[in-house]
Amino acid sequence: MPNKRHDNKPRKKSEGFLEDFQSFLSEVDKLFPASEYLDIVGDFLESYTKGNYEDAYEQLASTSPLRQGHSSEEWVARRREWNAAAHPARFRIAFIEDTEDIDDVEKRLTDEDTFEQPVVEVGWSLQFAETPLTSQLPELPTATAILKETGRHWFWTRYTLVEEDDEWFIDRMIDEGANTLKLESTEIEQRLDTIAELASQRLTTMEEDEDFDDEEDEEDEDEEDEDLDDEEFMDTLLEMEEAFRVMTKGTHYNDALIAQSPDSDTEPYEQNVRQAMVTNDMERAAVYLQQLAEHFPEQQSKAKEQLGLAYYGIAQAYEEEDEDEEGDQGNKDEGQHFKELAEKTLRNAIEVDKSIVAYLALAKLVFAQDRLDDARTLLQEVQSLSPDQKQLADIELGLGLIAKKEEETEQALSHFQRVAELNPDYEALWYNIGVLQSKLGRYEEAIANLKRNIETSPEQTAAYVELASIYTTQRTLAKARQVLQEGLQWDSEAPDLLAELSIVYIQGNDLRTAHKYLQQAEDIDDEHELVQKARALYNERRVQQRAVINPHKPQPPRQHKKKK
Repeated sequence: MPNKRHDNKPRKKSEGFLEDFQSFLSEVDKLFPASEYLDIVGDFLESYTKGNYEDAYEQLASTSPLRQGHSSEEWVARRREWNAAAHPARFRIAFIEDTEDIDDVEKRLTDEDTFEQPVVEVGWSLQFAETPLTSQLPELPTATAILKETGRHWFWTRYTLVEEDDEWFIDRMIDEGANTLKLESTEIEQRLDTIAELASQRLTTMEEDEDFDDEEDEEDEDEEDEDLDDEEFMDTLLEMEEAFRVMTKGTHYNDALIAQSPDSDTEPYEQNVRQAMVTNDMERAAVYLQQLAEHFPEQQSKAKEQLGLAYYGIAQAYEEEDEDEEGDQGNKDEGQHFKELAEKTLRNAIEVDKSIVAYLALAKLVFAQDRLDDARTLLQEVQSLSPDQKQLADIELGLGLIAKKEEETEQALSHFQRVAELNPDYEALWYNIGVLQSKLGRYEEAIANLKRNIETSPEQTAAYVELASIYTTQRTLAKARQVLQEGLQWDSEAPDLLAELSIVYIQGNDLRTAHKYLQQAEDIDDEHELVQKARALYNERRVQQRAVINPHKPQPPRQHKKKK
C-alpha cells in the first residue's frame, strides 16, 4: 500500500502535532526498552480487546481471581458471548508504566498499598456496547467516563504480577478508576493539587533545561555533540510521556468530581476539555462538552460551538481510519453520522446565540463537503455580526478558498490580499497568493510571495513545487532544480518534491536523472497526483526518444509496475 503521509497541501505548524500526538506518544515506547512486566500487561490487554481470549487466559496466573476458577474453555466461551453482544473495538492505551519507575510525589496519587509483587499501571480505553454480561466479567473495570455515541469507555487500572515456573503472569487487577470514584471530594482535591505540583515541577525542569541548552549553544556554537543531543532528545520524550501520564490521571480525578457534583462547578469540565484538546482526543472532549451544555445553561452556546468542532474531529478520525483500512463501510457511516451531528450542533449554537465561532466552524465544515453555496451564505451572513479583525480575516480566507475552488482567480486573489491586510501571518497565505498570481501570469509577484512563504514556513513542500513550476515555465531549469533541492533538505521523502524534480529533468531532456527521482517518488507514494503526472510525462518522452532513434519501429510506453 502506498505511503499516504505526504500531500501537496500546506498544513499549520501545530496541526500535525495535534493530529499525531497520541500516536507519537505510543511510538515513544519503541525508543526505550520496555520492561518484561509492561510487555505482559500490554499483551494481555491487546489479546483481550482483539478477541484473542485463549491467549489472554494464558497470560493470567493459575491462581488469578480474574480467571474466576474457570477452565480455559469456560472462561473463553463467556468472553466470546460478551464479544458477540458488545462488539469491542478501537482499543487505545493512554499510558502504561511500571510503578517502580514513578517518583514518590506521583505515587501519592494512588492508595498507599505496598506490594512485594511488580505492579504495572495503565490508562486505557475501549469502544463497546453495554450488555448485562459486562458487570459479570471482573477484568472489565469501571469507566470514569463514557461517550454514548461511540461507546468509548475510559479506564485506569493497576495490575500485580506473580512468578510461576520462572515466568511472570498477571495476578490481580486494581480498579483505580472505581477507587477514584469512591474518594471524598476533599481527597480528590488534594490529589489534584499534587498533580498541579507535578506539572509545575516538570515545567520548571523543562524551562531550566532550555535555559541551560541556550547557554551551552552560546558557548559552543561551533561544536557538535550528537550523543548529547540524542540524550537530551530522549529526556524530552520521557518528560512529555510523564506529563501526559499525570495529565491523564488528573482527568480521572475530575471525572470523579463531576460524578459527585455535576451541577456545582464548570472547572472540572473545562480542565478535562482543555486536556483532551491538547492531545487531540475529540471523543473525550465531547463527553465533557455535552455535560457542560446540559448542566450549565449559561455555557450552552460556547459548549455547543466546541462540541460541533469535536464531532467534526471525530468524523475526520473515522475517515482517516477508513483510508488506512481501505474503504471500511462502517467507518464511512460513522464518519458521516458525526458530520451530521456536527452540523446540527453548530446550527443550534447559531440559532441560540448567533455565534460567530459557530458560523465560521459550520462554513468550514460544509466547504469541506464541497457545499460551496452553503459556505458562502454562512460567511456572508456572519459579516453582519460585527466580527473582530481575526474573524474578518477568517471570513475573507473562506471566501477566497471558495472563489479559488470555483476558479474565479481574480476574485480569489482579491480576498487573499484582503486577508494579508488583516492578518499577514496567516498560515499558507503567501503560498495561496503566489499560486493565484502565477495562474494570472504575474510571475515576478508570484515568485516573491512564494519565496516569502518558504522563508516563514520552510517545511511546506507545496511552495517549493509551485516556485519550481514557475521557473520551469520560464525555462530557468537550474533555478527550478535548486529550489527543489532546498525543499528536499527539509523533507527528503516528499513525493511532490521528487516528482517535480523529475519533471524538471524531463524538461531538460535528462531522462536518466529524471527516472532516478521518479522511482524514488513512486516508492513513497505512486498514487500521488504529481507523481502520476511525472510518470505520464516520462513515458511520453521515452516514446518520443525511441521514435527518433528508430523511427520505423514505434515502441509502446513502459508501464510502471507497482511493488507488491
